[in-house]
Amino acid sequence: MKSLFRLSITTKNFRFLNLIYLLCFLYLPLAHAAALADAPAVIVIQNATILTVSHGTIEHGSILIKDGKIAEVGQSVKAPKDAQVIDAAGQFVIPGIIDCHSHIAAESINEGSVSVSSMVNMAEILNPDDIDIYRDLAGGVTAANILHGSANSIGGQTLVIKLRWGQPAAKLPFEGALPGIKFALGENPKRSNFSIPGQPNRYPATRMASKRLFAARLVKRAITRKPGTSTTSAPLPARKISYPRGAICASSRSSKCWKANVTFTRIATARMKF
Repeated sequence: MKSLFRLSITTKNFRFLNLIYLLCFLYLPLAHAAALADAPAVIVIQNATILTVSHGTIEHGSILIKDGKIAEVGQSVKAPKDAQVIDAAGQFVIPGIIDCHSHIAAESINEGSVSVSSMVNMAEILNPDDIDIYRDLAGGVTAANILHGSANSIGGQTLVIKLRWGQPAAKLPFEGALPGIKFALGENPKRSNFSIPGQPNRYPATRMASKRLFAARLVKRAITRKPGTSTTSAPLPARKISYPRGAICASSRSSKCWKANVTFTRIATARMKF
């Protein structure tokens, strides 16, 4: 009886600690979002070692921030009277990290029902309340390229966002960032580890078919040869896709590759003459 009583007390304490942890987990991001609204309009970071990446290292440097934007960087930056001054002596300041391949802040990742899902767009399913935005900011990430998943040879349209925690979805897109679309080669699009009982495998089911599908969707015209001759007949009509071919070729793209031969396939396809 005594041991059962101790077990009951231990379980009760465990549940109480879990409740406290959950409340803290929910409160801290909310408190941070509320603090953003009360942030001073002018901030100066002083006495820092600034790693500019593109313009060398600035020792004992300062950074002037106005309305959330960096206004000045250097060793002779003067702090306005109304500025909040942060002494960063002995510390380093670097530019924000950009995550070029991210799946945060999205309600869903894959539209895997078809081999080409270029009609879907990550911009339409942004989730500004995703706690990973807060966690990424804590790790120094300030921008992320939100990609469709790798279930398709040609996936959905991508979106670059700024990690503006506490802001609505309409405020997240990175102004002026190039549009993109997700391409994938290798194991994921051929679904080597995925199947639905009772349903046939979706094309492509091999690496060679994945490569051919990828190439065919970029070919503007296909030329057929007349039997027994070296001359060509009228070109076949182009196969249309939902995302304009010109926009695909002109935009930034991400393809997921794990092996050297997959990367070679990607390069070889890009060199094909259409």
